[in-house]
Amino acid sequence: MLQASCTYTRTATIDIGIDAGSLQAFATYLHTLGDYYSHKSCLDVLDSMGAPWGTHSATGIPECNYHPSKPDNDDAHGREFGSDPDSQRTDAAIQHVYGELTARSLQREGQYWPLSLSAPLSTISGTLTLSDTLGTFVHDWNYDQPGERRRWAAEIARAVLEVREPIQRLHLPLLLHDFTLAPAGRKTH
Repeated sequence: MLQASCTYTRTATIDIGIDAGSLQAFATYLHTLGDYYSHKSCLDVLDSMGAPWGTHSATGIPECNYHPSKPDNDDAHGREFGSDPDSQRTDAAIQHVYGELTARSLQREGQYWPLSLSAPLSTISGTLTLSDTLGTFVHDWNYDQPGERRRWAAEIARAVLEVREPIQRLHLPLLLHDFTLAPAGRKTH
């Protein structure tokens, strides 16, 4: 399709049945935010070629080389883990997604204070911070080692549960006073 002599695109609104501002909408946003980092290199190359849309299975373009039926450590998504320089975009995605999670937690449904990325997780190690553990998740195992990353994610979750602190929200009742505002902002009783 990238070599087609004529292309046609159109904009369409798709109703996915998720209310704006809902937790489901936020989760969809977080997925999209992660995809931004995951697909950015590919889309940048395709944009520079004048391609009308992105595709992750473009052959001959390393940034877009991904075939879902045959993933491996050297394809566009495989390089997002391990020691490959492309794994730095995974670090950037984690930082951005965590910042959004933290903001939403403080402004909305959060029941626990978000941990600082520099918070030590002493049940894993006295010196590892949350940021360190996330770096380990990304860089210590290749793409084809998901079991190791799942095990590590479970360790991080256990460590976070040990140190989290509940948010104590104070809800003050609205105090009503028997007065009205007169024109020009003067109080009258």
